[in-house]
Amino acid sequence: MDNNRDLLKAIFHLLGRKTFTEEELKNIVSPRSTKNNNQIKAYNFCDGKLNQSEIADKAGIDRGNFSRVVTRWVDSGILVRMDEDSTDVKLLHLYPISED
Repeated sequence: MDNNRDLLKAIFHLLGRKTFTEEELKNIVSPRSTKNNNQIKAYNFCDGKLNQSEIADKAGIDRGNFSRVVTRWVDSGILVRMDEDSTDVKLLHLYPISED
């Protein structure tokens, strides 16, 4: 990554922490009363290094289901798709959250 990209990522993470508390973020990531650890794991893998298929596989989530989850997260403003003009779109979360 170049310096500008690193700086923009840092600003994005900082703004995310100011906008959403970790509890609010967890409720958006996994809204059910029993938190889905696989969804939280998948969200934490969205660090801008992996694409959607890689994240689904690493988190043990069906790719079709994860696609719908990603759309929900993007619509909620907690995730962005990076390099959308590329065939290898990476996902970037606001900031990682604890899995407990």
